[in-house]
Amino acid sequence: MRFPVGEVDVTAVCRPGDKHVLSLYVVALPLKAVMRSFSDTASVRDVKGSVARRGLCGDAWLVSTPAGARIADVRVDTSVRNGEITVTAALKNLDANGRYTVRAEVRDEGRSVAAFTSKPFPSSALQDGRFAFTEKWKPDKLWDIHTPQNQYHVTLSLLDAGGQAVDTSHPTAFGFREFWTSGRDFYLNGTRLFLSALPLDNAQIGATLACYEGAKESLQRLKNIGINFVYTHNYGCEPGTHLGFAEILKAADDVGMIVSLSQPHFGQYDWQGRTPTGTTATRGTRRSTCAWRGAIRP
Repeated sequence: MRFPVGEVDVTAVCRPGDKHVLSLYVVALPLKAVMRSFSDTASVRDVKGSVARRGLCGDAWLVSTPAGARIADVRVDTSVRNGEITVTAALKNLDANGRYTVRAEVRDEGRSVAAFTSKPFPSSALQDGRFAFTEKWKPDKLWDIHTPQNQYHVTLSLLDAGGQAVDTSHPTAFGFREFWTSGRDFYLNGTRLFLSALPLDNAQIGATLACYEGAKESLQRLKNIGINFVYTHNYGCEPGTHLGFAEILKAADDVGMIVSLSQPHFGQYDWQGRTPTGTTATRGTRRSTCAWRGAIRP
């Protein structure tokens, strides 16, 4: 497994009913022995390759999954302007000759509030291993920076041609919201929003601040002084640059904080190829930030 995430199939050595010990061997190796440093934007220099943070960057899980067709990942996108919800699922081990449907059930505090079923589709309909379908739906409760408690959970079921469920996903939390720009103005759910931003360094400091409790305390403290937008402060993406962001994003869900993920510095890419026009690629010197990453995980 390579940083920052991966899977290893241990089925052959992990039998049901037996006791096992799971050990992880972690090797901290820099990408190169000598790397280029752009800490001074006026000049470039070579430095010794190193790994800033060693060990695991997040949680390790032992997961039991069906041997046949299954749901591997669930994502939710919502549109307030269109009144739509789009559900995307990564599907694995589908029968090449079979036909399937995906059923989504949305629950609010344990109560079913909506259900959608896709049209039947063959395995060839998947794009990059994923299947998506969109339905018209707009709930009364929207997630906002002042209503972070307005969250729902969606559960997907993968059904075979006979309508039998072959796999069901764990509930995935989401908030119905939409962020967009118009000219130089920002809008969240149709309301003009003035962003008060600060960087968030929790994932670069340590596990105590990158865990849910530590991140929530940091975000709540920032919100108490009027901050409603934070951007992750990592401009690198090589192994060891940062810890996992999953718990930070979960805390942002519950606090009501908008989160943007920083775009890595151009020095993080090894550009040896050419552009489509055949000319040599030119490296810029500007650091920029992605426009938006919803606080509610898609």
